Amino acid sequence: MENLPTELLSHVFALTIPRDSYRDQFARESNNKLQATLPPVCRYWEQVVVTTPQVWSYIHLSEETTEETLRRRLDLSGSERLDVRLNVGDNADADVDDSIGELYSILLGCVDRWRSFVIQGIVVLNRDLKYWIPKLLPNVVEAAYYILVEDDMEGLNLFDNDAEFRTKPWTVAPKLQRFAVKTSGHFHFKTCPLVTEFAVSEMADWWGGDEHSWHDKWEEYFTQLTKRCPQLQTLEITGGALIDPEGHDSMGWTKTDTKWPLFPHLHTLDLSSLSASSMIPIFTKFNAPNLKNLHLGPIQDCLPFPLPSATFAIDPSKCRIHFNNSPLHAIKLFLEKVSHARELNASLVTPNVTNEASTV
Repeated sequence: MENLPTELLSHVFALTIPRDSYRDQFARESNNKLQATLPPVCRYWEQVVVTTPQVWSYIHLSEETTEETLRRRLDLSGSERLDVRLNVGDNADADVDDSIGELYSILLGCVDRWRSFVIQGIVVLNRDLKYWIPKLLPNVVEAAYYILVEDDMEGLNLFDNDAEFRTKPWTVAPKLQRFAVKTSGHFHFKTCPLVTEFAVSEMADWWGGDEHSWHDKWEEYFTQLTKRCPQLQTLEITGGALIDPEGHDSMGWTKTDTKWPLFPHLHTLDLSSLSASSMIPIFTKFNAPNLKNLHLGPIQDCLPFPLPSATFAIDPSKCRIHFNNSPLHAIKLFLEKVSHARELNASLVTPNVTNEASTV
């Protein structure tokens, strides 16, 4: 490789550094360490590596990061856009964790260069989130919050008892396009008008609780999304519970004429591991007239589905339903409860078998 032109070798080094996607919940510290292994190989490599800003534009800040390392990488990255990964650890109290807090302050000094921002770990109190999540992310296009709050396990629900963190977000991200979050409550953006992709990896659909029905909670959640993300095109929701609470009346609201908020640009909806009480209102009330792909899975064996002749709120002539990782008998029981099942265009997708030709 010593005979390679400098421009080509520089490009090779830039591609060598693995970068965790914003959808990767656990960033790998090894990605940072690889940056340090390239220069010592030979003098020619060192000259090329230290003059290639793209090699140094991936910043993984964790408890193992030193100030010297961080400053050197920021310096070598020049004016390159930065992919920032912040690991606050398992007990990140902003008042006591001075070491990583001081390093984070250095990184915040160039927040206008951030291209992506991902935070992972555990914080003690809700208010600590404001320390770690900036008020302004001016140029970030991808972001993800894989973080939990220990205080009363509020990080696992929709903050039913904490209206400030549910209805008073503090971050402005005018260029954000793609956003992923671990739990449903962590949507702290005041405005993000360009977001087209949003994913929740652990919705924990028991957050409806006893105080509000699943229907009301979903309606509230989708209302927030339509207001903050008017350009949303892809929505992915994975639940954290598969079983409905005993005795819960999932059909108590079905006779209401409530109109759910409109998702005018949404073309893909992916629902996974949601209970019947969550799936029912979504199927019958979800308002996305341009929906083209509905991914469902897995449809559980606990059926028959408690749907009395339900009608999907989708246009069967436009939308294709993909049943992912679901047993055939469960899909059959499910479709028996859908009044216009024969009009639906459906396919079965499993890890080993894909039947794109099957049409209901």
